[in-house]
Amino acid sequence: MEINQSIRIRALAELAKLRISLAVAFSTFTGYFLFDHHIHPGIFFSCTGVFLLAAGSSALNQYQERNVDSKMERTKSRPLPSGRISPAFSLLFSAILLLAGSILMALANHPISLFLGWFSVIWYNLIYTGLKQRTPYALIIGALTGAIPPAIGWVCAGGSLTDHRILILSLFFYLWQVPHFCLLLIRYGREYEAAGFLPISKYVSDKQLKRITFAWLLATSMSAWLMTGHRIILSMAGRISVIMVTAIMLVIFYTILVYNRKEFNYKLAFPVINIYLLLIMIILIADHF
Repeated sequence: MEINQSIRIRALAELAKLRISLAVAFSTFTGYFLFDHHIHPGIFFSCTGVFLLAAGSSALNQYQERNVDSKMERTKSRPLPSGRISPAFSLLFSAILLLAGSILMALANHPISLFLGWFSVIWYNLIYTGLKQRTPYALIIGALTGAIPPAIGWVCAGGSLTDHRILILSLFFYLWQVPHFCLLLIRYGREYEAAGFLPISKYVSDKQLKRITFAWLLATSMSAWLMTGHRIILSMAGRISVIMVTAIMLVIFYTILVYNRKEFNYKLAFPVINIYLLLIMIILIADHF
């Protein structure tokens, strides 16, 4: 019984994409703390609400794509294709998470943040998911969902969406999303094509896709360096840290994507781009302590 319960819990965590949802919530915390350098009860409602909305959105997405997930080696072991969780239960689980997240966002007393949260869910599960089998540019459209969580935190802390600081921070999160997914396409592009998606990897060579990915990484780097001014990063230590971390990331990816043209070290590339985002968020938060 305990073993079955443990298996069910792990399956639910996979369905909610626990690590990704936690990262999304952390980006909300980053936006909140960038405006208000103190911990208030409202930050719990906003971050937890965003976490639940992200988890519910992920569960709903896996329900929507359960058939195509079963066709890809990368995703066929997910809870729905593997049969560990039924489609009906996953839909119920998603609805509960989305409802709970909405309630917490409402308790934060910031209607705009609730609107942004649901805009992100609709954009991801209806617009982006619907376009993935219709256009190779879906990833550029879908990347908008990555820019919204820090804006939610900013608004919950009392900030304005027209403030240049949150616009620059959200730009960074938006740009980061694109090379993050391009790395998946370099490694699993053929699987996406076989499953019926229209990834950009279908229309360009591996060499071109690597160059495109590196170009987006350069754009991401420019937005990170842009944060060293404009009253976003206040201390000299924080500015130097962002510049150095970003430069190291670029050197690593130049080696992976440009210098070593014949080989692609996915096991190094994917952790590096995720660690880079985490470090930037940590530096931003530490800078304002």
